[in-house]
Amino acid sequence: MTISVSKFPTNSRHLNWVNGQITVNNSRIWFITLLALGSFSNVVFTCALPLVGFGAIASKTLPKSKAITTISLIWLVNQIIGFTMRDYPLDFSTFAWGIVILLGGLLATIFGLLQFERQSKNFRQYLCAIVLILVIGYIAYQAMIWLGGVVLGGLHGFNVPVLWQVFYINALWTVALTLLHNLFIAQKLKFSPKSTK
Repeated sequence: MTISVSKFPTNSRHLNWVNGQITVNNSRIWFITLLALGSFSNVVFTCALPLVGFGAIASKTLPKSKAITTISLIWLVNQIIGFTMRDYPLDFSTFAWGIVILLGGLLATIFGLLQFERQSKNFRQYLCAIVLILVIGYIAYQAMIWLGGVVLGGLHGFNVPVLWQVFYINALWTVALTLLHNLFIAQKLKFSPKSTK
């Protein structure tokens, strides 16, 4: 099965991981895959939505507008599922907490967008950037949740076991999405014709 993505830059002398990364990052299928998996994550998780994990990958692999769109749509699907299938209460507090969660996810994503180039020069730089975006994005996300708790009330769940569980879930999603991204890159390299030197 071949993944249909755009062609490599014409000035590339040979196929390598960097060129594969550029091709996959610019492909529609990678964008759609992130959206689909993000929507699926809403079925699995109710409160601990892995927006930080998706934000780390989206900010490192997608253009700015698509990264913001990805996080916003994942959040929107979460809200639709919550209010239709999970009977979220229709009150101010629930709507306000939804906005706080969205702002936290966007803040985590924007950090990655502002601090790092989308394409990495090598695999090590790529992994370091994703780990840093995940950790600092998580801190920014939790700062927003804490601020929401101060304003709206509800800091009772803001404790080490809950914080660790949320980080753990986001880290697992980040690892899985990173592996998937690199599988897409490997697939592209495997099925692309070798260029001549």
